[in-house]
Amino acid sequence: MRYEYRHGMSSKAVSAEAAYTELERIRAEHDDRLSPRDVVDESRPEVAVLHPFFEWDDGAAAEAYRVDQARKLTRSVYVVASDQQGRDLPSVPVYFHVERHNYQPASVVVNQPDLFEQALQELQRQLAAAERAVRELEAVSKTGKDPDRMAAIGLAVQGFEAVRAAVAIIR
Repeated sequence: MRYEYRHGMSSKAVSAEAAYTELERIRAEHDDRLSPRDVVDESRPEVAVLHPFFEWDDGAAAEAYRVDQARKLTRSVYVVASDQQGRDLPSVPVYFHVERHNYQPASVVVNQPDLFEQALQELQRQLAAAERAVRELEAVSKTGKDPDRMAAIGLAVQGFEAVRAAVAIIR
């Protein structure tokens, strides 16, 4: 078998195979459970295999964490409007991620074609990531013996195909 990094992860110092081997060691030493907290704790020593993956300067790590919290906060603010009868309409996000390190209000995005295009591209990236996850689960499920589960995953894959086609029409 061969191992590789995906989802933007890479390392010149640690091969994907070495990372896999170390993650399996950590899982085995923690009652066959692999938690992010255990991975961090086991990676603290400078000689630890996975040590290079982490920012160990507490100031830099804290600042990166705060930036991540700001991203989550910005993505979490939604607006809820009401119809004429006072019933809540479905909530919608206030801000859309349109380019690297830039979120803009929906009212700005829908009125500027270049920002709307960037928001569509972000949507397509998110859909592609979700579809990849479903297809990965589909591939793993083929080794199982549950035809109902396989049929359900097949429906999910078809659903992504329909969503992809619908998003393409928006352009």
